[in-house]
Amino acid sequence: MEILMKIAKFINEGGAVEYLILGLLGLGLSVICERVWFFFIKCRINSKKLLADTTSLIRKDRLAEARKLCSHTGTPLGLILEAGIWKYEQSATPEEVKDALEEVSLREVPRLQKRTHWLGLLANLCTLVGLLGTIFGLQEAFSALESADPSQKSKLLARGITLALNATALGLMSAMICMAAFTWLGAKANQLLEQIDETVLRMVNFMNSQRKAGIRPTAGPAMPGQPG
Repeated sequence: MEILMKIAKFINEGGAVEYLILGLLGLGLSVICERVWFFFIKCRINSKKLLADTTSLIRKDRLAEARKLCSHTGTPLGLILEAGIWKYEQSATPEEVKDALEEVSLREVPRLQKRTHWLGLLANLCTLVGLLGTIFGLQEAFSALESADPSQKSKLLARGITLALNATALGLMSAMICMAAFTWLGAKANQLLEQIDETVLRMVNFMNSQRKAGIRPTAGPAMPGQPG
């Protein structure tokens, strides 16, 4: 309870600028929570196991089951693999399979980078708004020295300095949170992109090896929204 009282006092003494910084921080935290959910829950998948299971099904000519397995993951990797398997199922050429993979990648890969760049912008805005609050606080302090009643000068001076320091501190703390999250989530996005690239390449190599071995898939029905 005492800590909460100190936090409330800290914010109250900072004035309207601190509420603006808190608004920016709140926006940043919402982005962080959404990206954490997407990366660590929505995209949580064992890519090696998925590749092993799908290639096993393809060897058994159970391509519809392989596509279903990939689509049920709901992840960018799964949806990209599904498109490649469907093209392979239609006895498409390697170039056509590659084009299908690239087409779906153009749609799915941006989902990994979505909104993360906002954190860098919010970190900069928090810093700048904090500095703006510092200027307002110093202006208030200097005004007190210049025109305030002598009996009130020390009180108004202290209030102006407090406003300046609180705004700076909150702005920097908020910027540090956003920037740390930006770096961490950016690294996670890059890791997932590398995972997708490696898995897709291994799948393409596997399909090519199947063709070279003379194994032809049994053509299945067209995917929804695709030509038969």
